[in-house]
Amino acid sequence: MEPVVINNWNTFTQMTEHFDVGDVVNNSYAFRGHADSSWSLEPTLIRIFKENNITEEKAMELEATALTNFKSQAHLHLTPNEYSLTKDTVSWWTVMQHHGAPTRLLDWTSSMYAAAYFAVSSNFTTDGSIWIVHTRSIDDKMVELYGNTTFPSNENLIKQTFLELNAPKRLTFTARMSKSARMVAQQGYFSICRNVLGDHGEIISELFNDESQRERYRQLIIPAAQKRIFLKKLRSMNVTASSLFPGLDGLGKSVKELLDIAVTN
Repeated sequence: MEPVVINNWNTFTQMTEHFDVGDVVNNSYAFRGHADSSWSLEPTLIRIFKENNITEEKAMELEATALTNFKSQAHLHLTPNEYSLTKDTVSWWTVMQHHGAPTRLLDWTSSMYAAAYFAVSSNFTTDGSIWIVHTRSIDDKMVELYGNTTFPSNENLIKQTFLELNAPKRLTFTARMSKSARMVAQQGYFSICRNVLGDHGEIISELFNDESQRERYRQLIIPAAQKRIFLKKLRSMNVTASSLFPGLDGLGKSVKELLDIAVTN
């Protein structure tokens, strides 16, 4: 369906109020910001596999290799508490994802302002975008297609659910029980598909493929000319790299953002 262009900050805040529904614990909507509006809702690992025509069987083999390699060295960098709480495969995927390793996961946030930050904080010559999905509607559609199943609660069930060949393209939105500081700061959770080659964007598009479904799935475009204006507004709300990425790396990015804004004044 046609994207909606957000030409100014006031329009954006009105849109934010429109999607501020549901209770605090169980969010109705998930948001994802892209610095380039042409980017799709495809996890990095899936894009790598598709670009290289990798079969499903080979994809699962490579995914397992990536996990093994990451786990073999992660103890050198994670705190003892983080390491002890990361026990099952999906938990390890979340750690990999948040440290830049390609996984089948796709990050989302329950904060439209956090999504806006990721849409406008870089690529200043390219339009950014915010993707919006109504997660409860997706859950309902998945139940219609595949039956009512709960998210696996232990490693054996996780292997049966996510590590089997020819798994259905069932998409689930969920959060890690033991969250990192970054996950908390970004109000983050993720979507995950049972099939290793499942393209999250394609799955959602097939569920909501006409204009009557626009309240359940849409893309907002933030023009390149508005990016620094949005970044300045977000900074006044303390939505910055230093707040979203706790630690010195976030502080360094926040200083860069300050200069990015200052050079246009």
